[in-house]
Amino acid sequence: MKTFSLGLLCLWIVSAVGDTKIDITKRDVSSFFTREKCIDGLGCFNAGSPFFNFLERPLSLLPDDREAINTTFALYTRDSPNIPSNFSNMDASLDHLASSSFNPHLDTKFIVPGYISKVAPHWKMPLKDALLFYEPCNVFYVDWSGAFIKELQKRTGITPESVHIIGHSLGAHIAGYAGKRLTTLGRISAMDPAGPYFTNVEAIVRLDRADALFVDAIHTNAAPSRFQGFGLVDSIAHFDFYPNGGHLQPGCEDMGQAILSFLGHPTFDADGLRDIMCNHGRATDLFISSIKDHHCQLLGSHCDSWLSYADGQCGNCSSEQTLCVPLGMNSIRFSKNIVLDKSLNFYLNTTADEPYC
Repeated sequence: MKTFSLGLLCLWIVSAVGDTKIDITKRDVSSFFTREKCIDGLGCFNAGSPFFNFLERPLSLLPDDREAINTTFALYTRDSPNIPSNFSNMDASLDHLASSSFNPHLDTKFIVPGYISKVAPHWKMPLKDALLFYEPCNVFYVDWSGAFIKELQKRTGITPESVHIIGHSLGAHIAGYAGKRLTTLGRISAMDPAGPYFTNVEAIVRLDRADALFVDAIHTNAAPSRFQGFGLVDSIAHFDFYPNGGHLQPGCEDMGQAILSFLGHPTFDADGLRDIMCNHGRATDLFISSIKDHHCQLLGSHCDSWLSYADGQCGNCSSEQTLCVPLGMNSIRFSKNIVLDKSLNFYLNTTADEPYC
């Protein structure tokens, strides 16, 4: 019985992380057979190859209509850090924007969560607070952002280059889709981009370094199989950081062990699910910590592999011979002196508690 429950839980979690918010019981039968759909304001979407892949993406459905999705956007600024101005995906009128605290002269950040972020919502508001403390900016908390950015651009004159999307898990790939449609997006920061449904697929299907002028990624639960971890192993950014090798983080259990502990508990509670998501969620903690003014810095060393780094073959950050870049918010400052024509991998050790260094 426990083996069956374990398999069922794994299937539920990896499906949740790897696919979009869908309820197939409420879909019209045509959505299973139609391969393309065009939506006003968003463009056309294709559910065939390469989005359909028999082994990696056996379920590939077209998106619901905008009215059904009903995405909302909560705006926070330094003038209104705790009480948001709320927008919907159908409403970005100039009057509505003018009556809010939105400032088109400031950089704009979008926080895009993963599918099951409601299981562990602890990082959303701390990230918003850290961004507002770091610099004056507009911060939107949002489930999907591409069309809304176009509306902001049209109605307020902001440039895509001034936009920074920060996505966790599935949200990292959603950020990539937004970047593909905007073409000149300023920056995407991926916090443990999802692996299930995004492994061994073409760049058009997942986040890619071509989706923004600068893309950085933190891998904390990377695994080749959806039953071993929630994150993506592949290097997909300009700077890819792999703390502690990118799979198992200090203070977190191995995912399989955490699932067994969860199933053995008399009540299925949120704490047990949070333990399962510990490695996957550590990327959000590391990114938030990188924004704060700590006395230490999480520096990643450029290296060919984690094994080479652990074996001491890549030097250390006190040597001028080693290329070292800070993980997280300030990594972009080091991109200006480097030719960004390929992915660069960086490795580092962290501790179990903030500030993690």
